[in-house]
Amino acid sequence: MAGDAVLLLGNDWASLCLARRGKVHAVHPLPPAAQAVDRLRALAGGREVRVLLDVVEEEYVVSVVPPAGRRDRKLMIERRLAVAFETTPWRLGLALRPQAGDPSGCRVLLCGLTAPGRIRPWLSALRAAGSPLVGLYSLPLISAALLPTCGLQKGAAALLSQRPGGGLRMSFLVDGQLLASRLLPVYPAADTGFAWQDALGRLRPWLEQAGCLRPETPLAIGLLGNAGLLETLRAALAQVPNSRVHALDLSALARRYGCASGAPSSPEDALFAACLLQRLPAEQYATAADRADWRARRRRRLGRDLLAACCVAMSLCSLALTRLGLRAAQDAAALAAENQSLAASLKVQQQALPPRFIEPAAGLALREFCRDLAAAAHPLLPALDELAAPLAAAPALRWTQIEWPAQGQATGLLLHGEVHPFDGDYGAALAAIEQLLEGLRQRPAIRAAVLHQSPLPTPGAAAQVIRSDGASARFTLGLALRGAGDASGH
Repeated sequence: MAGDAVLLLGNDWASLCLARRGKVHAVHPLPPAAQAVDRLRALAGGREVRVLLDVVEEEYVVSVVPPAGRRDRKLMIERRLAVAFETTPWRLGLALRPQAGDPSGCRVLLCGLTAPGRIRPWLSALRAAGSPLVGLYSLPLISAALLPTCGLQKGAAALLSQRPGGGLRMSFLVDGQLLASRLLPVYPAADTGFAWQDALGRLRPWLEQAGCLRPETPLAIGLLGNAGLLETLRAALAQVPNSRVHALDLSALARRYGCASGAPSSPEDALFAACLLQRLPAEQYATAADRADWRARRRRRLGRDLLAACCVAMSLCSLALTRLGLRAAQDAAALAAENQSLAASLKVQQQALPPRFIEPAAGLALREFCRDLAAAAHPLLPALDELAAPLAAAPALRWTQIEWPAQGQATGLLLHGEVHPFDGDYGAALAAIEQLLEGLRQRPAIRAAVLHQSPLPTPGAAAQVIRSDGASARFTLGLALRGAGDASGH
C-alpha cells in the first residue's frame, strides 16, 4: 500500500508528510519549489498529494446572502466571490450555521487565496515529479477538527498554534465554524515567549476591532505549543482578561491523532496533516484544471478496477456454472445407475418367473403347475393348497395365465381367466366370479382377493379395468397370499 502524502506550504517553508491509513509517520522539509522536483519524486514516489496551505495571503469575508432558492443562492455566492477575490481562481463560499441574533438570510464565509504566484510553482513541481494534485486545502479551516479534542467546540474560541520558523497562527471560531484567521510572523531574533505573550495580549482587541467578538463575550483560547513554551507562558496565561486558556502540548496531541512518536521532526505539521487525512473536507480550493492529472489517473484506476471486477465476476460465474454442471453430471450418473439397477431388477424378475399359460385341463392342478415355476422351499407354496377347493367349486371358470411373484418380491399373484362357455349373459358370468371371490376371501392363507379386470361394467369399486371380448368374458384376479412364515396367517 503506497499510503498518503500531504504537502504543507507556508510563506517561506514547505514540508512533505507521509502517512499510512491516516497516521503520519514522517515529515520531510523541502527546498524551494525550483529545486524540490527530485526530492518530491524520491519521497512521494508518484503518490497522489494533497496540499495544505498555511499562508498569510488567505483572506476571509463574512457576507449575508438574502433568502433565495438553492440555485439563485449559489449564483449570488459566486458573484460575491468574484468581486471579493477577482485576482485569484482559488476561492470558496462556505455556508455558516445561523447564530442567535443573526439577520434574516444565510451567512456565508467567503475565502480566497490572494497570492497565486506563491502556490503555482509548487503545483508545477508536483506535476514534474509525477504526483497528481488531489486538492488544495486551508489549514485554518482544517483546524476546526481539533476543537472537539480540545473541548472548544461550543461558543467563541480562538486556536493559537506554533508554526515552523516561529510563526503564530491565530484562528477565531464560533461553535466550530471558522470566521477569521491570521498568521503572525515571528522573526528568529525575537524572543518566542515574548512573541506569544504579545499575541495573547492583542488577541481580544483584534477580534473586537474586526467585529467578531463583543467585549462582554467570554473567549476560550486553545494554546498549541511544546511543553517548554507552555511552561514559560504559564504566568502570562492567567492575565488574559475574560478568557479561559487551555494549554495543549503539540507532541502529545500529535500522538493522540496517531502520529508516530519521535518520527515526525515537526509535530505541528504532523498534527494538521493527520487532521486533514482523517476528516477530508468536501470543499477545497483546487479547480478542475488543477486536478486534471488526478482525475485522469482515477478514471484509469476505475477502469482497471472495473475490468478486474468483471474478470472476478466471470470467474465466479464460471465456477458456479462448473459446480452446477458437475452436480448435474453427478445427478445424471446417479439416475443412470438407478435406472440401470431398476432395469436389471425387472429383467431378473421377468427371467426368474415369467408368465406361463395353463392348459385348461390342468386348471385345478395349480400346485403341481407351480412346482415347475418355483423352488420347493418357496414360502407361498403351502398357500396354494388353499386355492384348490375354491377353484374346484367354480367349474365355469377357465384359467389361461398365471403371473407368479419372484423371490423377495411382494406376495401377490395374478390369475387370468375366462368364463367358458360364455353365451353373452354377463350377469351370470359376474355372479360366478363373485362367488369365487367370496370363497377365496374365506381362506386363511389368502389375505385379499380383488377383481382387477372385469368382463363388463359393474357398479362398485371391485372392477378397475373393464373389458369385453365378445364370445368370451375374460377377467383377472389379484390375490395376496400369506407365506409359511407369516405370523398373520395364524
